[in-house]
Amino acid sequence: MLVAQLYQILCHKNISAPPPSGEIDFTDRAYQLQLPYHARSTASKAVKDNLKISEAITDPNVFLNRKKAATFINSTLEMRRQERTEDPIRCGRKPAVGDKTLRQIPNPTRVHDESNASDDS
Repeated sequence: MLVAQLYQILCHKNISAPPPSGEIDFTDRAYQLQLPYHARSTASKAVKDNLKISEAITDPNVFLNRKKAATFINSTLEMRRQERTEDPIRCGRKPAVGDKTLRQIPNPTRVHDESNASDDS
C-alpha cells in the first residue's frame, strides 16, 4: 500500500488495481502449510522465525511482544490440532466415545405436539 502511494506521488499516475482486501498476514503460515507434516516448524521455531530481535529492540513494550509471541504459539497449536482432526490415522488418534456415537436431532413436530399438550391442561 505504501509502495502504491509512493508510485502515485512520484509518477503522477493512478493505479487501477484495488488494494488487497482482508487482513495481511506477515507470518510464514502459507509456507508452512505447503510443507509436509514432519518438516513443519514447532511453536518455538515459529516465534523465532516470525518475531525478530529488532522488533523487540525497537518496540520495548513487553506486553505487546508477549502478545505477538502468544499469537504465533496459538496459531501453531491450532494448525497442529487441525492436522490431527483431518488425518487422525497418521497421528495415531483413536476416536473418542462422543465421536463414535450418532447424534439424533429431536423431531420438531413431536416437540411442538408435547408443548401444545402441556398448554391444554
